[in-house]
Amino acid sequence: MMYNDVKFVNCDIEVLRLSNWYDDASYDFKVSFIDCDIVDVQATEYEHHGELLFQDGKISELYFFDTRFHAPVRVNSPVTESGSVQYCTFEDVLQFGYDCSTLDGEKPIVVDNCSIYHLKGSSGIRQAPIILQEGSVASVEHIDFDRTGFKNTVLDGVDFAALENHIRQCETKLFEIENVSDWEQKPEFMRPILKKNTYQKARSAARDSGATSMASYFFRREKIYNRHNHAHRAREAESVLDKVRSIESWVANLVLGGMTGHGQIPRRVVLSSIGIILVFAGLFYVISPVEPYGSTIGYLILSIESFVTLVLSSQFTVDAESVRLAAEVEGFIGVFMAGLFIFTLTSSLQH
Repeated sequence: MMYNDVKFVNCDIEVLRLSNWYDDASYDFKVSFIDCDIVDVQATEYEHHGELLFQDGKISELYFFDTRFHAPVRVNSPVTESGSVQYCTFEDVLQFGYDCSTLDGEKPIVVDNCSIYHLKGSSGIRQAPIILQEGSVASVEHIDFDRTGFKNTVLDGVDFAALENHIRQCETKLFEIENVSDWEQKPEFMRPILKKNTYQKARSAARDSGATSMASYFFRREKIYNRHNHAHRAREAESVLDKVRSIESWVANLVLGGMTGHGQIPRRVVLSSIGIILVFAGLFYVISPVEPYGSTIGYLILSIESFVTLVLSSQFTVDAESVRLAAEVEGFIGVFMAGLFIFTLTSSLQH
């Protein structure tokens, strides 16, 4: 049986219940609400086969629960009060394409435990904040990651290579929605362990899609929030031993991140090595009773020789015990840094 598309234009609707609408596959026509003011839109526990469009106008409250949408769902009417989408399956496009720059306040759309084939925004507008909790997203288009938050969301199938430039523009704001101030669940959402898990899933998805650069970026973000989690655990620890262990993990994470970018940035090891050489050159200048090799530059030469544990000339001998001790310590650090550089270079190539 064939049905014509249905269009509602310039209507005022108190409650729009989509439950039990078109639960037969033959009802696959498009239903549009154009320039309509709707107080409450509800869809609960049913299947919708036709395309659903809300364009212009406004929606005060949007609530989808346990519903399977077989065709595109486009919400291009501003949601002004609350938007909640829970336990739904979108086999085609789910779009939130309205401009919220003119709204009085920005209420996030919370998408909880949903399976989404294609999540779409709209270019050239100020996107409404979108919160995706759990669930999965297979692909995205025109999504402003600066205004999109993810919590433990599976992102398998997302083409991170194509989105790399856009994601890097957001930098540290990615997946964090820190600019959403009027959301009551924000403190729970912002917990470091949840961010760490989210970046871990994003890293796995980026690696599987071949976006190695993004996988490396997500890996670093994952480790950064792992450090924040250590700090959180140290503050919340009930015993001194647990607090000490958390602080130890925090320090180790901080040092490894600063010196190697968590095994992803080899140039940091090189820069750290140069810094160590300069620091020990200054130390030799303070504690050495004589100038090595007869000039001020000799302090730098001695530091380099100690760092690489290779003395190029026997013209200068180290007699002062403090200088010998400092040289031995720098040599030990130099061997450690050489191994750290090899580890970082190998790890960065793997990611």
